[in-house]
Amino acid sequence: MIHIQNLEKSYYGDGVVTKVLDNVNLKFERKDFTTIVGPSGSGKSTLLNIMGTLDSPTNGKVLYNEEDIFTIKNNKLADFRFQHIGFVFQQFQLLPTLTAMENILAPLFARKTTFSKQERVEELLELLGLGDKKNSLPSQLSGGQQQRVAIARALVNSPKWILADEPTGNLDQKNGEIIFEILQKLNKEQGCGIILITHDDTLAKKSDRTIYLTDGKVVDDVRR
Repeated sequence: MIHIQNLEKSYYGDGVVTKVLDNVNLKFERKDFTTIVGPSGSGKSTLLNIMGTLDSPTNGKVLYNEEDIFTIKNNKLADFRFQHIGFVFQQFQLLPTLTAMENILAPLFARKTTFSKQERVEELLELLGLGDKKNSLPSQLSGGQQQRVAIARALVNSPKWILADEPTGNLDQKNGEIIFEILQKLNKEQGCGIILITHDDTLAKKSDRTIYLTDGKVVDDVRR
């Protein structure tokens, strides 16, 4: 479980305080596919970045199984992130000179593993329908295929959670729905908790739960 307690985030500049998150309290369970929606500037990405330890809160706590992740020392926080969290972004963020296989392997380059890295990547490529694309460069892949490579990269370390920030935002409707369905399958069949930001109300309504943010506050929390 992820438990967010009294979370606040403010930015300071030129004597002005901008509050991006205001006393957010939420709980997430891995069995749920959760979407977060809200207008631009409502704090969605900031919330996801704090949950993923890419940013830190001004006040409040983020607990993973009751452990406050921001009490973990810096040298161990990266290990925690690697073991527990996978990220998928709107921009695919693939390295243009690396093949699909190499891009997926990238998070493992400097790490020892208990599994065969190559076998793990080939397994993910097959799972995501990219078995024949392992030697392709990003420029040789469609947008939907590039996002599937990005999802495989997020999954390569078998994380417990996938945090996805507008993963369908750069895709057409058909490919957006395919990516959404892949994430749903990962949630239901592999027990990977999914928390996804989207502006697409149609996709949001297909999730187990939708959290609505406005001006940094939770204004609604709908379970289906």
